[in-house]
Amino acid sequence: MSGSGARARVAAAIGVAVLAVLAASAWCGRGSAGLRESARTADAPDASAAAPPAPAPPPLPPEDELPEPVRDYLARTVYPPDAGRLDQAGDLLEANPRYEQFKRVPGSHGSVPDVTFLWTADAFRYTSDEIVHARFEAKQGDAPALVRDLSGWARAEGRGGPEGDEVALHFRRAGAAHLADVDLSREFAEHHGFVVLGVRYTVADVAQQEERIRVFVTPADAIPAAFTGTFRDDVRDGSLVVEAGVEVYRPGFYRFDANLYGANGEPVAWAAFKGELSRRDGFVPLRFFGRVLRDVGAPGPYRLRQLRGYLFRDGEFPDRLHLRDYEGSYVTSASALDAFSEAEWDDAHRRRMVELMLQDEAAGIPIDVPPAPGADGALGAAPAPDAPGPASAPDGASAPDGASAAPGAR
Repeated sequence: MSGSGARARVAAAIGVAVLAVLAASAWCGRGSAGLRESARTADAPDASAAAPPAPAPPPLPPEDELPEPVRDYLARTVYPPDAGRLDQAGDLLEANPRYEQFKRVPGSHGSVPDVTFLWTADAFRYTSDEIVHARFEAKQGDAPALVRDLSGWARAEGRGGPEGDEVALHFRRAGAAHLADVDLSREFAEHHGFVVLGVRYTVADVAQQEERIRVFVTPADAIPAAFTGTFRDDVRDGSLVVEAGVEVYRPGFYRFDANLYGANGEPVAWAAFKGELSRRDGFVPLRFFGRVLRDVGAPGPYRLRQLRGYLFRDGEFPDRLHLRDYEGSYVTSASALDAFSEAEWDDAHRRRMVELMLQDEAAGIPIDVPPAPGADGALGAAPAPDAPGPASAPDGASAPDGASAAPGAR
């Protein structure tokens, strides 16, 4: 078998894993205050109840008998796809960040010192009843640079490109910065998707330049669910499970993310939930994996913060409706570290991946180490300047809203 054949087998196994993760997420939802509602009728028999249990996966060979690529894969999959260490996923420390930084003004490469600019906003995701606070700043070296001919605009963007007319931005000075506000409720109340913010400027001896950024807008009247502010937690199977109350307005496939911090505010863990929710009040379970808590070494109580989520809309554009982020926090019950399991994540897919890799190794086929699974599409990332728009599957195969996903949070 060729190396490409081996890669195809690994890719197929990864596809099976995605389905397994979705099924597991849906199963978690069934046991959480009736959040899932079966597709079958109330009086129909439960066919799954009579199904025999799946056979246990075979045990892995001893570690010292495994090839190095297999050992590497196992070392990178100690945690499950829906949980991980927060201190190793820096992008997740902010729930709704932007990533613009000062960069060189185009055409100024001969300038000494460098002429740089920053065009950014205070967040990436908004609802249409909020105000975007945009900021432009230019520097030559470390000193503020004189900005001339500054103007700006905002415009809705759809699947096919720009929509509607440009809305002028009005700047005001605040020290070295030039600030402009965009009241989404006035111009973009019904728009769902990207709004492009553009700025035109002249600085130093460089000809007029133009720069653009995007924000993502969910109409206020289309928000699909809301956090109730009710929480509960307990230790299950060696992991901490925090259940967050949710009022669901639109049933469908949801994703929720949250961060966990220690008693002194240190980042501890992140967790994600993905699954079907019905139109009713209930609780969404977020499992903070026991091995993660043991590895970080921070005992409870913990503070859950930065709770956020969205409804995935398969085949539609945009492909998600965001909830309003939960602005509060929740303190869990106190718990000692030995309440949590030291066991690493293990399931049939992980063992199957090892089995395929060992088969390839025995056949003399170079082993292509598969990527570590994870919670792709962790909420909060901002898009690249020319990101085309959201195009991800419900398992989070790509980052949200054309975003660059956070390391460790995939």
